[in-house]
Amino acid sequence: MKHHLGEREAEKIGRILHASAILHAKEMGIGTNYGTLLNPSLEAGMYGDGVVIRPMTKYKKDDMGFNERHGYFQQRRFDPDASYHYDGMNRKVYGNVFAHMSAWTGIPSEHITFGIRPIRKGGDVTEAQLALGFARAIKQELPGMAMLHWDKALRGKTVEEIWDMEMMPMIGVYDKSGRTTEQVSLGYKMINGIKTAVFAFRGAVSIKAIDGAFIPLRATKLVFQHNAKSTCRVYCDYIVPEGSNCDVRLWNGKCTQRLNSPEKADFTYGEHIRAHAPGSPDWKNLYGNRSLAESLNSVIKNDLGRGERARSLNLNHQWIDLMIMLLMRNDRALVLYRRRTQLARTASPPAA
Repeated sequence: MKHHLGEREAEKIGRILHASAILHAKEMGIGTNYGTLLNPSLEAGMYGDGVVIRPMTKYKKDDMGFNERHGYFQQRRFDPDASYHYDGMNRKVYGNVFAHMSAWTGIPSEHITFGIRPIRKGGDVTEAQLALGFARAIKQELPGMAMLHWDKALRGKTVEEIWDMEMMPMIGVYDKSGRTTEQVSLGYKMINGIKTAVFAFRGAVSIKAIDGAFIPLRATKLVFQHNAKSTCRVYCDYIVPEGSNCDVRLWNGKCTQRLNSPEKADFTYGEHIRAHAPGSPDWKNLYGNRSLAESLNSVIKNDLGRGERARSLNLNHQWIDLMIMLLMRNDRALVLYRRRTQLARTASPPAA
């Protein structure tokens, strides 16, 4: 049956996966932010990644094998769409790449995947474009979504597109060119009446200590101000931690910093600045969702069975296989959620 299915049919299954996932998510409370814009609850965060799936057969084009039955050499079966890619560990892997996006309730086994799509060899759609497409579609249906976790495939301007969706990017700071981006000047701010130089240092809005080191400021409030062009100006309030190794007059002083680029900026803010200082307790409390994307990669590969190889020989059929797997996984998550909440209702005392 699958032999007759192509990209058109796969797109239809993809729409079914997305629609059913949205319904499951709404019932499970996913996309509802019980926190703030700066510190969202786990249910208000989506996470995704790219994953390389090894082909069904290890052979490549032009690999020949001897057919003993008929007594001649013939082309071995191979995946016509597979090519070499680098995975998250920077290892060279042969296969096909897929990008996926999910969210969860904060409870293990209650994860919903909204979509998975292939990154086609030689195509003009990148992993970053797929990630942003997932995010826009999900945000439209679940407006309470407040943060997005992805790896450093999203950087610079693509990070700022996340801000425009009124979501906080939980993405590390990265300089692919190899040039240092550790320190970028953000100009001067008046903090407790004192003109103070402010910097972006390794993603953190910072001031300099007496000894020249950098002191990350602690974020306290995040604000989105809408532009006429369907974009946002994003501002965050910061406070100088008391006891910092700086002028004591700055302790507990407040300032406001823009997090996405002004029109005439000399550099892309999304490449250098995050709301929370990377590595800070606030960052660590939220960044844990990132590992869930890696976990889903492992789940997908393990579900493929022995050898972690695809079950079909070409990209479209592999895509269909993965979507069917995720449809069943989503249904299982909904069943577990219903079971948990029903048990909770049964165990709760009756109303007075």
